[in-house]
Amino acid sequence: MMKPNPIESSSRRDVAMIVIGVWLLAFVIYAGSIKHGWVFDDKVFIVHAKCKTFADVPRYFTTGHHGLYRPLRAFQYAAAHTLFGLKPAGYRIYDFFIYGFCSAMVALIALGLGASKPAAFLCGSLFAVHPVHVDRVANATAGFDILGVALLFAALAAYLSWSKRGDMRGLVVVTALFALALLSSEEAATFLLLIVLHRLVFPDHYKEAAFKRGVSVIG
Repeated sequence: MMKPNPIESSSRRDVAMIVIGVWLLAFVIYAGSIKHGWVFDDKVFIVHAKCKTFADVPRYFTTGHHGLYRPLRAFQYAAAHTLFGLKPAGYRIYDFFIYGFCSAMVALIALGLGASKPAAFLCGSLFAVHPVHVDRVANATAGFDILGVALLFAALAAYLSWSKRGDMRGLVVVTALFALALLSSEEAATFLLLIVLHRLVFPDHYKEAAFKRGVSVIG
């Protein structure tokens, strides 16, 4: 039986601490708004929502929702309404959970691009506290709007990890995350462009990864 590599275990623990730290920071930054009521589009998309039960969800895979094709967002509406009813606090806690996930994925993307662990933590933290995000996070509908971005970031982080290994399981994870992101928001289509940009800016990364895979096959 192989013993776990202590260096690898330590590295994974450090990465986990970065993810948790950034996630909590994002949550704490907006925690003060949990007690706030409905604002902006909240009444349209939550209080007077047409999609309030899971039985309403299937039709949004063919008809769209408010002029947009985001069926997974419709599923979120149904799930949130079932769990929280019309209590704003529940929606905001969910929003901060999703936003914290976005921030944590930024840290993982930084690691995937070669940043040091302190630098990756700084990247995720700066994303979490940046005031430009207030408009998309502070309202109760925020979690529905940024789920696609969260999944896009997760797909990109998974892709950067997969590109170093080239395993089939990793490719399936990347593809699944990308598909879910597309079902959540049209913004996810930029994933393909980001891959092309990565290959152009970091060509040596792919050469090194291909070399490592070739050595493992030969070995």
